[in-house]
Amino acid sequence: MNTKESSKVLTRQELYDLVWATPMIDLAKQFNFSDNGLRKICRKYSIPVPKMGHWQKIRYGKPTSKTPLPPSKSAEVVAINILPRSKENLEPVLIVKESIAVPETIEKFHLLVQQTQRLLKKGYEHNGRLRAPGNQNALDICVSAEQLPRAYRILDTILKVLEQHGVKVGIERENEYRTHTYVEFDGEKVKFELDELTRMVKMEPDKYGYTNTDYVPNGKLVLRINDYLGGCQSKWSDGENRKLEDKLASFVNGLSLAAAYIKKSKRERAEERQRWEDARKEEERNRLAAEEEKERGQALERQAANWQKSRAILELVQAAIAKRGEYASDSQFAKWVAWATAYANKLDPLRELKPPLQ
Repeated sequence: MNTKESSKVLTRQELYDLVWATPMIDLAKQFNFSDNGLRKICRKYSIPVPKMGHWQKIRYGKPTSKTPLPPSKSAEVVAINILPRSKENLEPVLIVKESIAVPETIEKFHLLVQQTQRLLKKGYEHNGRLRAPGNQNALDICVSAEQLPRAYRILDTILKVLEQHGVKVGIERENEYRTHTYVEFDGEKVKFELDELTRMVKMEPDKYGYTNTDYVPNGKLVLRINDYLGGCQSKWSDGENRKLEDKLASFVNGLSLAAAYIKKSKRERAEERQRWEDARKEEERNRLAAEEEKERGQALERQAANWQKSRAILELVQAAIAKRGEYASDSQFAKWVAWATAYANKLDPLRELKPPLQ
């Protein structure tokens, strides 16, 4: 299959065969479509698709069933025109090209860090980690008290580097109980957070013998981008050989890449919606044209039938006159002849046609 073509026309049977031969998410990528968009096409043309778990069964050698392709509702062969989205490599401008150093001591924190420090004093603890009240405008941070100084220095460094490169940073309210931290590149906002990972710990059995579990901080920090980014990296954390502080340049550039991905995804969704709207309008135009053609055909058939009736009536009148012979102009027969002739002329569709221009 050549996905470089500007368009791809498939019959229902061809698309049905593809859908049952390749997982939907992989097949959709071949057309640069979303799997949901491809499912819409299948629904539109009554093409059954495999149910959830179908490909897992095949993977483990379990028996599966294939839903037959039902007949088309139309007598015509249905062609599916799939327009691939234009491919575009994500090439964001790198914010930093060198490593970012996190100071051991900071004389004056960024204003948002200072604000978060005040709000965390009024916050709450969950699984050993501190979090600011959800209705307060604090940075997205959830770490233990022991890791707070380090977390503040990391966030302070990130915010200052971003602002030095002209990138807007801020806190935005999502709803009454939730805010999120964001950076804005070229009009696109990217949400991120700083958390401390936890480990599960089994607690001592209670008096009834039940053993509960708890989650406690493990000292490892992680930066996350809270947006779906496809295959782009969205998490940076402490490792065995490298601390999170050594990965801040990669994270900052990752924010830029995320913004480029979000912008590209929005544009592609808008293009896909436009294609669907254009297809809907084209389908509506075809439907109206078909209805108009049907109405014109029905009108023509009625005209032909009335013309035949008109000719038959006039022939009947002439036959009646020939058989009757002479008759008085004021007789009942004369009145019938006049009425029948007028009725036939009224039925004749040709009476309204004007003679062609000489």
